Amino acid sequence: MQNHSNESKGAVVPYIAVLLGLLLSAGILGWFISSRHTESPVSPIEQNAPHTTSLEKTNEIAKTPDTATAVSALPDIAAVYETETFDHLKSTDVAVLEEPSNEETVPTASLVRELHPARPASGEIIYAYSDNQPAYNETMRDWRVHNAVDIAVVPGEIATAAADGTVESIYEDRLLGQVIILSHFGGYQTVYANLSENPLVKEGDSVKLGDPLCEIGGSAVMELFLPEHLHFALLKNGTPINPADYWEE
Repeated sequence: MQNHSNESKGAVVPYIAVLLGLLLSAGILGWFISSRHTESPVSPIEQNAPHTTSLEKTNEIAKTPDTATAVSALPDIAAVYETETFDHLKSTDVAVLEEPSNEETVPTASLVRELHPARPASGEIIYAYSDNQPAYNETMRDWRVHNAVDIAVVPGEIATAAADGTVESIYEDRLLGQVIILSHFGGYQTVYANLSENPLVKEGDSVKLGDPLCEIGGSAVMELFLPEHLHFALLKNGTPINPADYWEE
């Protein structure tokens, strides 16, 4: 009977030893896991914080007063910018905004005003302008264009400047007689013919609108059959223009 009891106790001992070993192993494992969680806990805010670049970390270190020695060992940020780190930001492709200019705009040739000549004599037009349709000339007894107007005058009347200008030339023409030509701005010219031989101006003189030029006489051979008149022409860059277009009849 005693032998049977001893045998039962001998069979239970190994099971108890195994159970104690398992409990000991579980305790060690639990302690290890617990220590891992308590070493460096990470808060939800830190988990969601944005990633910090190396440049930002450098700036944070530079702001810390206790890290003067560490900052002195860091590279110069300005020097890095000047070399290569941000070269793509200094590209010439970046648009440059220019400040508006306060300079006045210079008028172009197309904005130059037109010349509006005044009447150089007092009378009516007795022989009209005709540049593309020939008109009969009683003196010459032929048909020809008339790139001017003939203005009736009273004896002794003096032709006056039709606009401000300069006396360009004074000469004797074999058909138009005594001629005075004034030059004006914009390539304009005014021509005064059938004058007397005693002009009141000389070449190079500056004249104003209405200044006297010369007494009107009968020197134009090609218009002898017409009443006393002033032969007047208007040109721009050498091309005749009808001066009567600027006058109201």
